[in-house]
Amino acid sequence: MSDVNLKLGGPVGLPFGTGVQYGVAERIIDCAKDNIGSGYYAQLIDVPADSLFLFATIEVQTAEGSAVTCDIGFRTIGGVEEDYDAVFNDFSLNAVAKGCSWASGSAYQYGRYHSAAHELVLIPSAALDKVKFVVRAYFVNTGLDT
Repeated sequence: MSDVNLKLGGPVGLPFGTGVQYGVAERIIDCAKDNIGSGYYAQLIDVPADSLFLFATIEVQTAEGSAVTCDIGFRTIGGVEEDYDAVFNDFSLNAVAKGCSWASGSAYQYGRYHSAAHELVLIPSAALDKVKFVVRAYFVNTGLDT
């Protein structure tokens, strides 16, 4: 598979080191402007090292218009495979809807500790050219490895 970097100019993390120990990273994806091809990994959000990923939400604002689903999960920075459906498994992009990983039934629906940096990636079941959605990831800097 190929990568599509949707992280808008580089890593999006949290302002750790500025006294803030928690935060939300958000990515708005408009496939009418930036298509995601079938078989591509869409890089969404960097998950900083030494952090606890708490949960993620997805909000479909404009439906794709065809029966397309997506998986959202993790991989290490640099592309080493991890669990690609660990956050959302087969989430429908064909209807305006909202979802929370706590209700997804996926492997890491209740969170995951990251000692090394990871990225949140999306893998669509087919090409995306109409859907607009927002993905938010919630983190806490644990300080466990410092």
